[in-house]
Amino acid sequence: VTIDLFSFYNLYHQIPAYTDIAKGCALVDVGMNSTRVAFLQNGRLRLTRYIQRGLAGIAQNISTDADISVSQVLLQLKNNSFPLA
Repeated sequence: VTIDLFSFYNLYHQIPAYTDIAKGCALVDVGMNSTRVAFLQNGRLRLTRYIQRGLAGIAQNISTDADISVSQVLLQLKNNSFPLA
C-alpha cells in the first residue's frame, strides 16, 4: 500500500492523541529514493519538503563504511526497523 504525504497528514488528524499536540511536529516519509517531510504547527500544515535522498543512498553509505553489501544493509534495516516497500 502506498500512502502519499497528504493522506498521511489526513490520517494524523484522525488520531485524537495527535490532534492535541500544541507545538510543532514533523511527519517524515523515508522512501527508497527520496524523503518527504511535512512540518505541522498547532495541528496545521506549515510546510513540506522533498529531499532527493532515501534508503538506497543511506544504505550505500553504510555499506561503504561498514564494508558489507547494500543488500545486507537493507536486510538489517528490514529485520530490525520497519517494513520496506
